[in-house]
Amino acid sequence: MKVAKWKVLGVAGALVLGYAASSQAFQLKVDDDTFMNVNYRLQVVYLHKDQTDKTNGTGRYDYSRNYFDVWGSRVYFTGQINNLIQFYTDINAKKANGTYKVHDEYINFAFAPEFQLKIGKDAIPFTRRMLANTSWFIFPVADGVNDPQDVMDIVGRLQKGLDDTGLAELHGELGDGMLAYQVAIFDQGNRTDGQSFKGFDWAARVDFTPTMWGFAPARYKDTYLGKKDVMDFGVAYVHQKNVVNGTSSTYDSVDGWTVDFMVEKRFNNLVPSLEAAYISLQDCHYDLSSNDFKDSSEWYVQGQILYDQMVGIGKPALAFKYGYAEDDYSGDDKELAQWSIGLNYYIEDGAAKVFLGVNNYDYDGKAETDLNNNNNQKEASLTNYYLFAQIFF
Repeated sequence: MKVAKWKVLGVAGALVLGYAASSQAFQLKVDDDTFMNVNYRLQVVYLHKDQTDKTNGTGRYDYSRNYFDVWGSRVYFTGQINNLIQFYTDINAKKANGTYKVHDEYINFAFAPEFQLKIGKDAIPFTRRMLANTSWFIFPVADGVNDPQDVMDIVGRLQKGLDDTGLAELHGELGDGMLAYQVAIFDQGNRTDGQSFKGFDWAARVDFTPTMWGFAPARYKDTYLGKKDVMDFGVAYVHQKNVVNGTSSTYDSVDGWTVDFMVEKRFNNLVPSLEAAYISLQDCHYDLSSNDFKDSSEWYVQGQILYDQMVGIGKPALAFKYGYAEDDYSGDDKELAQWSIGLNYYIEDGAAKVFLGVNNYDYDGKAETDLNNNNNQKEASLTNYYLFAQIFF
C-alpha cells in the first residue's frame, strides 16, 4: 500500500467518484486499470446549546448545555475494477452509540461521460445540501435552516428522509462539463398501509456551468479553496408517494422543486464564494385544524471570503449565512429565521480545519405559539456557540 494523489478517470470517473475523496488517499493498486483508494475523516465538536433542556424536571426550558461530541469517523473506499465498473463505499460510525454501518455504497457503470448507470444506496439528486460532500461544508454545524426545538415541519425533514436511499440513477455530463443530469428512481417507504417498497419514487436534477466564461463545475463542495474558478446553476424536482403526515392514518404524495446557485472566484489573495437556494414542497405536512395538507418552503444565502495566504499554519476564511423556513397553516404560519457567522481555518489545503461559529434562531407565528403550549415555556430566540475540528485524509 502506498500514498498517492487521488486518481481521476477522466470526466466519467470524476463525476461519480471524484467528489467523495480528498486530494490525498491511500491506494491499493493491482494495475493501472484496477485499484482502490482509501480516505478517512474524523469530526469533533464542542457545543454550547442555549436553553433547550428542562430545569429540575419541570416544564420550563431554561437549562443550557455544554458538551463535547464526536460526530463520527468515516472511511471511504473508492475505485474501479476496470474503466467500465467503478465502486464507492462509505462506512460511518454513528455518533449516538458508536455503531458502525454502511452509509452509502454503489456500483457505477461508466459507459461514457454522457451516459452512466449507478445502482446501490446513495443520496437522492434533489438539493445541493443532499448531494454535497459534508467534509467541505462552509458551516459544519446545523447546516441549512435547522430547527433545534423541533416544532417546524421544515424541508430538512423530507431531505433527511430522502437521503441515504436505495436507487438506480442515470447520470452524465455533456459539453465537457457544461451540463450535467441525474434521473433516479428510489425506494418508496413511509407507507402507513404496511406496503413499504411497493413502488418507486423519483427525482431529476440538471446543472449548468458557463464553461465558456472559464468556470469549472461546482457540484459537490461549498468551497474549492481558490484552486479553480467555479460556478453552477441547478434545478431539480422530486416526487415521493405516501409520506406520513400528522396521524397514522393520514398520508399523501409530496412534490418538491428547488433552484440553486453557487460561484467562487479568485481575486488576487481573496477568494469569495456565494451560494443561494430556494426549496419548495407541496402537501408535505398535515394541518389538523383545517384537515388538509399544506406546503413548506425554505431559502438560504451563504458564503465566505478566504484569505489565500498563510497565517500561522493555515488560511483563514470569514463565513456568513442567513436562512428562512415557513410552514403553511390555516391560521398563522410557522416561521423560523436563522443567521450564522463563523471563522474557518484551513490547514494543508483542507486536509484539516478548525471552525468557530455562532447560530441564532428566531421563531415567529404559530411556531412561537407552539413553543409555549403545554407549559413548555421554550424560548422563541436561541443562540448556540460551537467549536469544530475536522481531519480529512
